[in-house]
Amino acid sequence: MKARRSRLYFPICFAALLAAWNGMAHATTYTWTGANVSDWFTDGNWDQAGFPNDNDAVVIGYGTPLLTNSTASLASLTISGGTLTCSNWATRIIATEVLITNIGAKVTLPAAFTDSEMSNRVWIACSNITIAAGATIDADGKGWSGKKYGAGPEKGFGPGAPISGSYNGASYGGYGREDNHVLNRGLIYGSEAEPIDPGSGGSGYTGNYNGGDGGGAVRIEAAGDVILNGKITANAGDPYSNGGGGGSGGGIYISCNKIEGSGIVMANGSTSIGNSKSGGGGRIAVTYNSVAQSAIAVPAISFFCSSPSGSSSGAGDIGTLYFTDNRFLERNPLTGITGQWHSASANINFAQLTVSNARIRFVTDSVSLTVTNELLLTANAIVEIGGNVTCSNFWWDYQAAAALGGKLPRPVTGMTSNPRLECGSIALTNG
Repeated sequence: MKARRSRLYFPICFAALLAAWNGMAHATTYTWTGANVSDWFTDGNWDQAGFPNDNDAVVIGYGTPLLTNSTASLASLTISGGTLTCSNWATRIIATEVLITNIGAKVTLPAAFTDSEMSNRVWIACSNITIAAGATIDADGKGWSGKKYGAGPEKGFGPGAPISGSYNGASYGGYGREDNHVLNRGLIYGSEAEPIDPGSGGSGYTGNYNGGDGGGAVRIEAAGDVILNGKITANAGDPYSNGGGGGSGGGIYISCNKIEGSGIVMANGSTSIGNSKSGGGGRIAVTYNSVAQSAIAVPAISFFCSSPSGSSSGAGDIGTLYFTDNRFLERNPLTGITGQWHSASANINFAQLTVSNARIRFVTDSVSLTVTNELLLTANAIVEIGGNVTCSNFWWDYQAAAALGGKLPRPVTGMTSNPRLECGSIALTNG
């Protein structure tokens, strides 16, 4: 029996290899022409007959192709110019290699949607993806719609839309700013670790006082590596006037072997205009192979889930950041990060730490933040620790913090067990 299995094994393997070789040998490169309409699946929009099939290579250098269903399993997709729009929630870009290579090259979504309309997201399943400097995956304002024209105060759309009242901002990973009462603000929803939901729309008021649209949803499933030197954004749309509330930031979920580069990932809530209130920050999650990620230098990628304040009305709350471990905290100075920090590890240790132009809130239950030597907070740096804080070996001086432009670690609510912050010394500077 053993010899018989051996004789069958080699022909079967050879046949499989031959089939795979034949598939690659017959692969075709399809270049977008857009000669007829924008539909990906319309014959005549490519320089070859039909449209791309399994193992084919696709090149888009200009135009506005529209993808309404999932692609075939492509060998590669190269976008060197133009804008590829992904419509419908289940639509997937499937390719071994995805390359968004030049300034202005973009993958995006249709306009924001209501509760009764088809929702959309950018969903890419690949081995590796490269987003070059100047290239973007842009889901800004492509989530749930804010309240639009109509009589009387109304809320926007989505699970984080304000409960009632005009002017109020929507919530997602962070609460939107409310007008008169916290019961008017929208609810927190979704997952920190797997944020697949879009952002919600802000409230509006009579006439043209329209709420801002929520940020869209971006899902990248990479079996290999993500190289990000451009931008992935799911920011909310701003209110259309000073009577509309802001939308909440969207959801960006990246899973990969490792991620590198110096790009930007953003899911910010919308700013406030006049009497309107800002939307809350969205959610960003990046999961990776810890061994592979630790083998390279800490990437200089920035992650923002902020809620900016454009007027005296004030900002909403920051959104959430989730990572497999605390590797991205190891760059020093720690800069270019805004959000509530979630990771699988609650113990965070530094020999020395400088925080600059960053706002980070540690919210994991029983989090322990230890800085053996100096903790230095420069201008525009805020470090927050959830729950009741136990501090040792330094003195808090909030007046000095305000005067110097930095803010000392301060407690926030929402944890079920106490955190701890220890450091050798603490310093604040306006530099």
